[in-house]
Amino acid sequence: MNINDPKYKNEVAYPYKKGYENSGDYQKAKTLWMQREGEIYELVKHDMLEDVGLLNHPKANKIWSYAWEQGHSSGYSEVYNVLLDLTELFK
Repeated sequence: MNINDPKYKNEVAYPYKKGYENSGDYQKAKTLWMQREGEIYELVKHDMLEDVGLLNHPKANKIWSYAWEQGHSSGYSEVYNVLLDLTELFK
């Protein structure tokens, strides 16, 4: 899996508050950015679980949650590494 694939990139620019005079416009922009981040998260989750062969595992969500907790502070690549380690236990 290539985490640098453009499909995992948020093409919506992060809305810095300084750039908005109207707080309503800022909130709309932030909501749009956060929505795209959520879509990317779900796509990464799906693709990683599929790549390691655990997508249809009955405990796929629990496995993902554990991998996320262990690795997300270091980025998606570390989450993937944790999933790879867990794969040996659940296959």
